[in-house]
Amino acid sequence: MRSGPTFLLTFLILLLLSSCDGGSSDDNTLNPAESADQNLQSGSIEFEKITVLNLEVMDSGCFVFNSRAEWIEFTETNDISDDALTNVDFDSKTVLAVFAGRKSSAGYSIDIVSVTKASGEAQITVSYEETVPPEDGITASVLTYPCSFVTISKTDTPVIFQQSE
Repeated sequence: MRSGPTFLLTFLILLLLSSCDGGSSDDNTLNPAESADQNLQSGSIEFEKITVLNLEVMDSGCFVFNSRAEWIEFTETNDISDDALTNVDFDSKTVLAVFAGRKSSAGYSIDIVSVTKASGEAQITVSYEETVPPEDGITASVLTYPCSFVTISKTDTPVIFQQSE
């Protein structure tokens, strides 16, 4: 009976591919900073991806966490573990997060693709992309909770999120 182990292996591979970080395995800094002081200068803001798995956040949304207390409040409100950001130094970092909410199958992802501050603007813009599986595609029937987390240098600058097209 070879179909049992093959099916299980296929299912596990699909489950891994539908991970929270949008399938990206590059955890390095993606956008080099164009200036040393990102709160005062315009251009791309350096950010670092954080791989976060198994956060069952039911609703979609975009969030800024400037302290461990804000993160813990969020985790308590959403009844999830606060372990995901254990290694973040909130004294020097701000965490930006987007959640796609609960999805009924694999194949969905969400990914923060850029963080910028336009010249003359008093805000930071976070752009993200959301991917959905093709309507006629074959996906695993498993609940997924796509999300994307990045850190930037600590900031009190207002942040807006926009979905890329």
